[in-house]
Amino acid sequence: MEHILSDSHIWVTISFLFFVIMSYKAGKRVLFALLDKRIREIKHEIDTAESIRVQAQELLAQYQRKQKDTAIEAQNIIEKAHEHAEQIKKRAEEELEISMQRKEAQLKERIRLMEIKSKKDIKNYAVDMVVSATEDAIKNNLKNDKDIINSSIDNIKSSIAKTA
Repeated sequence: MEHILSDSHIWVTISFLFFVIMSYKAGKRVLFALLDKRIREIKHEIDTAESIRVQAQELLAQYQRKQKDTAIEAQNIIEKAHEHAEQIKKRAEEELEISMQRKEAQLKERIRLMEIKSKKDIKNYAVDMVVSATEDAIKNNLKNDKDIINSSIDNIKSSIAKTA
């Protein structure tokens, strides 16, 4: 055993083991404290990341609901626009029909008035023709009668002149 105690390699090994054990005892707290601190930091980062992920999922769900609501609202607006366009079309057709009936009535009234005027004009023209023809006939008769009267007056004058 003395031989073992006098061997320097053994003392170096024992010293090294003693140093490692003492370093372990002294550094264990510091090392574990650093490791615990790093574990807490990692847990905190994981918790933060988890809360951010949850918030992101909530935001995603919220935006998806908004998108769905917006799509439904857009569909409702499109349907209302189609209904409104249909109503406008029906109203325009009704107004067009009423306008066409009104114009047709106006045209019929115009035609009726034109027929009355035409009949009146034809009647007036016929009356004018009859009056003109009668006037011509009377003038011709008076002209013939005037010639007869003038010749009779001449005859009377000559008979008076013969008798005087």
